[in-house]
Amino acid sequence: MLRLGVVSESVLNHLSSYFVLFVCTGNTCRSPMAEVIMQKHLADKLGTTIDQLDQKGILVASAGIAAFPGGRAAPEAINILSGRGLDLAGHASQPLSDRLVEQADLILTMTSGHRDAILARWPEARDRVQTLSCDGRDIADPIGGSEDVYRQCLEQIESEIKLRVKDLDLENLLPT
Repeated sequence: MLRLGVVSESVLNHLSSYFVLFVCTGNTCRSPMAEVIMQKHLADKLGTTIDQLDQKGILVASAGIAAFPGGRAAPEAINILSGRGLDLAGHASQPLSDRLVEQADLILTMTSGHRDAILARWPEARDRVQTLSCDGRDIADPIGGSEDVYRQCLEQIESEIKLRVKDLDLENLLPT
């Protein structure tokens, strides 16, 4: 960038960031938990805080295939993440959109059904859409379950995220 002009520096930074998007059904349980856990592990790997990830060139978000805009995260998800010192209380659900799919560098789905639904609507995203589980297993929806069910779901999500973060070559992904 030679000088400030039509496109602001913050917009350019946003567009040059590496953007990870998690997708589930309603964007109230699995994908928001994955979003926060991914933020935590990426921040740890980069030696920064979750709040500073965007300054490091990383964006992490979540959406739902059938999400209602502005819905709160499930209370059980909020509670178990709060117990780990992570905040999900301010989460507002959002439906998956053309804009999100177009901007995401990596789209991680909770099930193969979510992946298939995305590819049916956005076939051009094929190279960027994968199931979160490296072996293709579905992450079961904990909705309506106890906190123990949510905890088991979170443990499965975190296990897969640890593998993903370990394999990410952040030096080559991030803007300089």
